[in-house]
Parts: sequence; structure tokens; C-alpha cells
Amino acid sequence: MATGKLRINLFMADDALPEGGIKVLVKDPKDGSVLFELTADENGITPDIELETPDRENSMSPYGALPRATYVDVEIPAQKGMKRTIIRGVEIFDGITSILPVQLRPAIEGDTAEQNTEEIYIPQQHGVDMDRGRFSQPSGQMMPAEMPDNTAAPTASFADVTSTALANEVPIPAYITVHLGSPNATATNVRVPFIDYIKNVASSEIYPTWHEAALYANIYAQISFALNRIYTVWYRSRGFTFDITNSTAFDQYFVYGRNIFDNISRIVDRVFNQFLRRPGLREPYFAQYCNGTTATCPGMSQYGSEALAARGFTPIQILRSYYPNDLEIVESTNFINTDFGAYPGYALRAGSTGEPVRKMQTYLNRVSGNFYIPAPGRPDGVFGPSTTESTRRFQSTFNMVSDGIIGKSTWYYITRIYVAVKQLAELTSEGERLGIGKVPPTTTIRQGSRGERVVELQFLINYISEFFPTIPFVVEDGLFREATTNAVRAFQRENGLTADGVVGPATWRRLYDVYWSIKGSVPPPPAPPTPPSEYPGTPLRNGSRGESVRLMQSYLADISRVYPSVPTINADGIFGPLTQNAVRAFQWLFGLNSDGIIGPLTWNKIVSVHENLPNYTAQRFPGTLLRLGSVGDSVRLMQRYLSTISQSYPSVPPLTTDGTFGPMTDASVRAFQRLFGLGVDGIIGPNTWNLITSVYNKLTLNQ
Repeated sequence: MATGKLRINLFMADDALPEGGIKVLVKDPKDGSVLFELTADENGITPDIELETPDRENSMSPYGALPRATYVDVEIPAQKGMKRTIIRGVEIFDGITSILPVQLRPAIEGDTAEQNTEEIYIPQQHGVDMDRGRFSQPSGQMMPAEMPDNTAAPTASFADVTSTALANEVPIPAYITVHLGSPNATATNVRVPFIDYIKNVASSEIYPTWHEAALYANIYAQISFALNRIYTVWYRSRGFTFDITNSTAFDQYFVYGRNIFDNISRIVDRVFNQFLRRPGLREPYFAQYCNGTTATCPGMSQYGSEALAARGFTPIQILRSYYPNDLEIVESTNFINTDFGAYPGYALRAGSTGEPVRKMQTYLNRVSGNFYIPAPGRPDGVFGPSTTESTRRFQSTFNMVSDGIIGKSTWYYITRIYVAVKQLAELTSEGERLGIGKVPPTTTIRQGSRGERVVELQFLINYISEFFPTIPFVVEDGLFREATTNAVRAFQRENGLTADGVVGPATWRRLYDVYWSIKGSVPPPPAPPTPPSEYPGTPLRNGSRGESVRLMQSYLADISRVYPSVPTINADGIFGPLTQNAVRAFQWLFGLNSDGIIGPLTWNKIVSVHENLPNYTAQRFPGTLLRLGSVGDSVRLMQRYLSTISQSYPSVPPLTTDGTFGPMTDASVRAFQRLFGLGVDGIIGPNTWNLITSVYNKLTLNQ
């Protein structure tokens, strides 16, 4: 008898808050009878249950017997202030553990039972079996294991062909925004962690029962395809507000709310920052693929890849059988949005010492406040028994191999959860600082408005977006621009309001209702740890001297390497005009009162920014003005930065990163200069270079 397993993970706020003690019902979809009644543990994880499944051979070829999987429905009844959630069509395969991550949503006080019910349908068909074209029109029936001509027996080992080279020109995003429909269709956008997106696509496109080499080959193609869309700004440069669609006629199959598979999840954790590229080219390879049966395309046959894997082909040999023979698998360590220190390149384990160990201990200490994971204790940089046990518990909580060793997968997973926990805590404390009351404003604000009401709106949008991924994050700058309008429209659509992007009394009331419903149902996150350096109690200003001044000067000097609009200063312990200028620049950049005085707010912000600086040095001005006609890597870098900035500031046109300073780049530079109060000449000199770099880093590091 063939069997598979199902495990359910319940969480809120982008994995930052587990939901323990929740009752879960697993039901027969035919008659609705309850097969299992489960209770999630303190970390929101249910016990594994075992279910009978069809034999795995049914899913190994397009002509396998049906059904291919067992399907069940999962219901989480309304409880603890959460909406009732139903997921229909959860798949269970022979020999595979299915993991169903459920992002619970807070129930909104005053809404009906129907409004407080979330229902998700998972189609019982994978992308590989869809009878429609992908990137091209169907071209007739072919043999299911269609092979290219160069199908010589494999000669390299699996490990040899998956070695990687650095490709840091391509940043790996923390999130990707997916449009749940064809490009021009009226459909919802969802903001998804990039790793989760790839796990979902792989689980939706192919079968987890396939040979491991085929899984790797398909996952490499899926990562490369998605990164190509982002790197070339394919959709955003055409005026869309998303990075990719889930339509198989244009992109890859993504099913919002579906289950993923344990073996696929672990592969993605290992290779999420690896992609395909041809020698001499920077952009990720546009790795088209289709099933190879009902549709063909100039790329990989999915069923053909499984047939080759069954013959012993390695992932790179499979890929080179369909794509150019010089295709490489390369690795990027350039992460945006969550870059709080790149993996050091070696595993940390019992006996390891140094700064990477201290960093992981700091992160695990913070994560342990939200999850039932033992804290490693004082971050002393020594990987002892308490750090080993903390790592093991973290790994078991997040479906990883629980070996107590921090390799690449565990390093980045710990970092990701740390960032989510930290961001939620910062938003919570920001709400307390803003003093959001119970009576909403009655004034109407819209695109073009500015001031404190806009700051309040942007905070509410960002806080709510932690719990509703259909609502995009916005920059809290007090300026009601197009990005804020789009976020308001998304909130209005989510809540059944007229999606006009205007915040009047009805939208204010709903914002407040949702905000206070979340506050009432979500336990407050733990207080952040004490800063490593306490505020001395007396403001530091022009003329101050001493160790506190020296510490702030050294922190600002480090910060200036990543945010070059903050002038570099010497740490001499004397607060003079140069230090005052650096403080003012820092305050302006991070939205503080730009008075050049280090009071408690400025002190704590300097400490926080310094604590979370990524491990890289920002690109410095090359020494030569960039203008119309300039070419090269410096131009390409500025084009990439401006394209990222354009996502938050739509008045800055996005660009193709081709390294050529043409009229479009000139227009984008002028728009940036006009927006940020610089002289508008279209020339990138030191001031424009430094401000572009600082704004880019501020946006991508989510400060």
C-alpha cells in the first residue's frame, strides 16, 4: 500500500508569528467527513498524518494511470480571533511529505461570518499537464519522453556539474510580486518571499516523485526564468505593478495558498540563489520550458527532463541537452531587502568561533522571542552546546534537516525569519510612537497630498500588509505618490471598497477597523534586545567630546560605506562641523529632524542601522562624470539602481540595464534629480551618484 504524509504549518505576518494551539480538521473532499482532527503545537506545526495514495509510477510520465495523488480538504475553524480558513485540493503523493503553510488572517470585528472566511482552491492539475501553450502555441502531440539529439550517456558526477561561480551582478530579491492572471487581466497581486515563490512554482509545475536530477534541473530553470523577468524589469518597465504573472501562457504556474513538498522545499533552500547564465552575459538565462507532449517551445521538455534523469543524466547535462551547451550554473551572494550579512562560505558547527557565529547567535536570540526555540544566550561568538541545540530546534521548526549545523540553507533561513520578526516588532513600536487612536480621521487625502496624515496612512498600510500579502509595502516618506495610491487601491479591493486610491472617511474607518482587529488578535511581539551601546543621557552636539562621540563617529563612518550621501568622518572623539554635517545627512536620509544633534532618537537609529549593515562596501563614485554617451559598468549600475528606485517613485522612469547612457537614462536621471532637490542637468556627478546609491540602499534594505 502506497502512503504519503501531510504536515500543516500555521503562521501569521510573513512567518514572524506562529499560531499554536489551533484546531485543524482534515476532511474527505467527497462527503466532508473529518478524517483527522489535529492540534498545532506551540510553533504552529501539526503532527504528520499518513494517508493512502496512488502509486508514484502514475506521475512519472504523461500517460501514467489516474489518479496521481490523494486529495484532501483542510479546514481551520474560526478561533483565537482568526478567520475561518478552508483549503481545498491539498495533494498527497506516494512517499512524499506534503507541507501546507497556512497564513492565517485576523478576523475583522463587525464583519459577517462569510466575510471572515478565507477559501482557497488548489487545481488538481500540474502545469506540466495543462493542455495549453507556454511561451508558444501547441504544435501537436509528440512522444512523452521526447529527447534532443545529443543524448550521450552521462560522464560527470552530480557534484561536479553543479559547482558554481559568483554572479553578484544579479541581486536575489527577498520578495517577488505575482499577478494572479494574464498580464492585462483584472486580477490580484500578491507579494511573496522569493524562496516561497520558487517552492510553490516547482510544486505546481512538476511532480515531487520525479528523479532528483530532474527536480534540480527544473528548479534551476524556474529560478533563472523568474530572475530574468526581474533583472530585465520586463513587466514594470511596461507600466505594470508586478514582477511576473502566474499565467502559463506567459510565465510560470504559481498557485496561491497551495501545499509544497518536503523534497522540493529542501532543494530550493540549497539553490535559491543559483541560476543559469551563458558565459560573457550578465542577465539570467531566459529558460523557457514546456511539457514536451501537448506543447513545445525553444527550451526544455519537462517530461523529457525526467526521462533523461531516469537514464542517469545530471542536472547540468539535462539542461545542456535543451539549452546551449555552454550554459553555466552560477551563484549570486548579492541579496536585496534582507542582506544582513552574506553566508561566510563555510558551515558553522560545534567548535566554530568568530563574527559569523556571533551574528547567528544574535539572530537566534531574537527569533526565540517569537518561537519556542531555546535561545543560545549571550552572543559570544563561540558555537557551543546551547547554540547547537538552538539551531536544531530552529531547523526542525522550519522543515529543515535538524543536524545543528548552520550551512548556507540554515544561514539564510535564520536571517529571513530574523528580518520578519524584527520588522514586525519595529512596526508595532512605530504604531505606539505614532499613537494611533480609536477615532479615524475625517479628512480626505489623495495622490499629491503630503504630511503627517500621509505618514499615518503609509504606516497603517505597511502594518496591515504584514498580515495581508495582497497589499504592497510602501515607503513611509509622507508623500502620497503613485506607489501609495496603488497600495490604497489594493487595500480597498481586499475590503470591498471602491478602488479609487482616495482615502476618505470610509477608507479611513476600514483601515482603523482592520488595524485594531489585528492588534486585538495578535500577541504583541517581544521587546527588542537592549542596544549594544546605551544612549549616554546627554545630547551630543557641536563641541561635545569623549568616547560617546568617538563611538557615533565610527558608526557613521561605517554607515557611509553603504549610504555614501552620509559624509565619511574620522573617529577622533571631537564633535566638530564635519561630524555635524554627517549627522544631519543621516537624519535627513532616515526621516529624522535634521538638526545635527544626536539625541536619543538619532542615537538609537544610528545604532540600529549600524547593527544591520550588510557585509559589502557600496560602489563609490568612479571619478568620471556620467552623461549622454557614457558606457560601461558604472552606467549599468546606476541604471539598475534607478530602475529599483522607480518601483517606489514612479516619476523616475525605469531603465534597461544595458550600460549605455542614452536619452532614456538622461530622462531618468533628470527625474531623480528633480524629485530629490538636486540640480537638474542629467549628469551623474558625485552628489547625484551618492544620493542614488543611498536611496537605493535605503529602499532595498527596508530601513
